Amino acid sequence: MKKKLWLGFVLVLIPSILTRAEDRNMAHEPFPSQPQKGDVQGTWRIKGGKKIILSVPPTDMEVDGLSARDIRDIARGAKTGCKVQRDAGTFFFAGPFPASREKSKRFCFRPQPEYGGRLEGLDLKVPAGDGEALSSTLFLCAVHDVSCGYAAEMKGAGYGGISLDQLMKLRAAGVTAQYVAALGEIGYRNLPPDHLVKLGALGVSTDYMKSLFEIGYQNVPVDDLILLRVHRVPIGFIQSVIGTSHPLPTIRELALIWIHGDKVSRFR
Repeated sequence: MKKKLWLGFVLVLIPSILTRAEDRNMAHEPFPSQPQKGDVQGTWRIKGGKKIILSVPPTDMEVDGLSARDIRDIARGAKTGCKVQRDAGTFFFAGPFPASREKSKRFCFRPQPEYGGRLEGLDLKVPAGDGEALSSTLFLCAVHDVSCGYAAEMKGAGYGGISLDQLMKLRAAGVTAQYVAALGEIGYRNLPPDHLVKLGALGVSTDYMKSLFEIGYQNVPVDDLILLRVHRVPIGFIQSVIGTSHPLPTIRELALIWIHGDKVSRFR
């Protein structure tokens, strides 16, 4: 009886193990024997067990949107050949996976021809043509996991008429429709894409901006927010300064006080 129960458990478990990678757009497939027009090729490696780094000289870049489990599955799958499917195209990883994680192996990216048309249907401005420049753009879109779903979300957030390059930069900076909505709730509406990229890339949170508002700094220009973030000026420090200052120091003065502590006496 116990043997039958154990066998039943195994039969249920095996299909879930075999399909877990496929459920995440990942599958085992031999590395392409012949390159096709538009393919992007280079080498890959795993860094620190947490990142997959692609190298297309002279540039190295991390593949966004991969979980630790994804990376383990790619490492195992590359022994016989592995592919990762994204809206912009497909990554093929060559094996076998080396014993040394610092040793690179080959990868091939194959663009998805229908991707551009799907984005145009979402009012994105996609570069014309099918040459090397477009292949490189689609490769970067796949690296940063710029999906059609993401494009639709950003269109819904008011960024439907931007270029594919701008959308890719927004995605790479971690800007989401939820972040755009949160910015709008505190008065930062219809920001240019390059401002969103700067805020997202530097990790300027809406909680930080709300705190500034609550202590008297309303409608702080984006460049000033970036200045505070670059120098990592904490809200607690700003509160301690303005508690002994009248009128309020400017944002630039706050940054200088944080950098040069001896200047604090100017406001006391």
